[in-house]
Amino acid sequence: MQEPVFSYVPGSSILHRLDPRTKVAAVMLLGILTFRIDNFAGIGALFAFFLCPRFTFRTANESVF
Repeated sequence: MQEPVFSYVPGSSILHRLDPRTKVAAVMLLGILTFRIDNFAGIGALFAFFLCPRFTFRTANESVF
């Protein structure tokens, strides 16, 4: 049985232990950078920056995709 998309999943990674304000500030910064970048190299770097935590900080019971 699959869990709902926005359900709480406990974890002990660096990302889980960050202060919530830090995570909100990071999301706001990435949102601003999304509209400020004007070349393909910057867009590629931002895309890699978004994907890096996805593959690094996944939980034990979560697959890569």
